Amino acid sequence: MAISVCICTMTRPDDLRRALEALSQSGAPPLEVLVSDDSPADDRRSEEVCRSFAGVHYAPGPRRGLSANRNAVVRRCRGDWVHFIDDDVQVPPGFYAEAERVVAGLDTDCVVTGYQYDFQPEAETPWLTKPAYCGLWAHMSPAEDGKANCVVINAALFPRGLFEAALFDERFRYGWEEADITQHAIALGKRVEVAPTLVVDHYPSPSNRDLYAKLIDASAVYAGLKRQFSYNRSLGGTLLFATVGVGRLLLHRLRARGVAGATASARGAIQGYSLFLDFLMHKSEPLQPLLRTTDVSKV
Repeated sequence: MAISVCICTMTRPDDLRRALEALSQSGAPPLEVLVSDDSPADDRRSEEVCRSFAGVHYAPGPRRGLSANRNAVVRRCRGDWVHFIDDDVQVPPGFYAEAERVVAGLDTDCVVTGYQYDFQPEAETPWLTKPAYCGLWAHMSPAEDGKANCVVINAALFPRGLFEAALFDERFRYGWEEADITQHAIALGKRVEVAPTLVVDHYPSPSNRDLYAKLIDASAVYAGLKRQFSYNRSLGGTLLFATVGVGRLLLHRLRARGVAGATASARGAIQGYSLFLDFLMHKSEPLQPLLRTTDVSKV
């Protein structure tokens, strides 16, 4: 089974170099390594990094957010399975040999997810991120067996055929797109297979974090509304999330970050409502069939 590795990057040439160095030492090589770069057009640093690694295929990204960048790179894939990693992730030796062993025993009616170690500078030990369950609120909790509806995207393997029926929703400029694509896959009849032997290392880059902080709550609110309306098919759940769910999010931000944090979160929530209204008006291309029928075999 051939694996395509897709790296989305933006103004992080040093992180990208470390990611590519780790890939070059990962043992059994993937079929291809594709980089999509959302850096400004006059910033050629990441392109120069890619040129120093044999077999790495570079292309400029669409510069419309992370989901659009993921879609751009996945359209270039040739492998049977797709592995997305962020530019601040390092794949350990032996990962792809183990990945090939795992998928060899599976069909393509599933999405495979492993785990991720998050190495925070202030923490003595890394945090182990596991597949999650997204319920009614804007919160991800550790998933019980068979209940995961959000993969750890840096340790996940997607069948390439999935992207012929579903793409990343480009309204998610940053954050929650991995939950949305997982739930879309489940709606299309895929299942989530957890593979604890697939583990990657994440060294969160400080670059771009201020930008991402302005986007995350809008994504959380949009994801919650869309999850209830399109995947859970619950009008009551949609209304409950739109009121109580968003209120809980704002209260959490108030307690954690004070009035300024809650105010910023409120602006994000308004943007999230706007994204959901845009979704309803235009019925996003991959989800339009789900709004017409409950028979996912017809999608």
